[in-house]
Amino acid sequence: PRSRGGKGGGVAAPRVLGEAAACLAPFAQHFDECAACLEVQSLAGFPPYCFAHFRVTGDATEMARPRHPGCSRLCAACLRRHCAVGLREGKLFARCPAPGCGRALQTLELKALVAPRDYRRLVKGLREAEAAIADASPAPEGLELRACPKCRVRIEKNEGCSSMVCFRCGHGFQWAEAELITAQTAAQTEPNKTPQDGATRSDQEQSGAT
Repeated sequence: PRSRGGKGGGVAAPRVLGEAAACLAPFAQHFDECAACLEVQSLAGFPPYCFAHFRVTGDATEMARPRHPGCSRLCAACLRRHCAVGLREGKLFARCPAPGCGRALQTLELKALVAPRDYRRLVKGLREAEAAIADASPAPEGLELRACPKCRVRIEKNEGCSSMVCFRCGHGFQWAEAELITAQTAAQTEPNKTPQDGATRSDQEQSGAT
């Protein structure tokens, strides 16, 4: 239909809006807004993370099926900052940023997400933690140490409640439920090795986990 106002009439508004929506459709297919910085970027600038399939072998690493495609999408810069904050504070893991997930991202996954210096610091800390397990020495007298139920690193509790988060793997547990390190259990504690490429045994144990 033609409008009545103006010489010769004009194009009806519904048709104009329809043409505009058609023009914007390709844009929405190739660009998105970062959930953190709100900048609109090409989809290539949003790296996947928190993979459901993660398999480490002697000569290859397989990562597939990101758990949160299109959800809480973060650009590479914001994802790098999110992961680096905890690592620079001395933590040996980084949480998945997707709301409600709470998983620790894989060690080798972080290699592609953070700056090289932060990854080197992470691997160094992991090796130091594993060396502390490998000495198989009992806890010093008067010091209570318990083993993380997941990665077996030794943890000291100074104060606070009994809800613990392992500094090495991010596993949550209750202090009283963790195994107490004694002269007998120290010799039985097996370290989770970190190969030269930075993969931990927890990476391998979580392969294919959902």
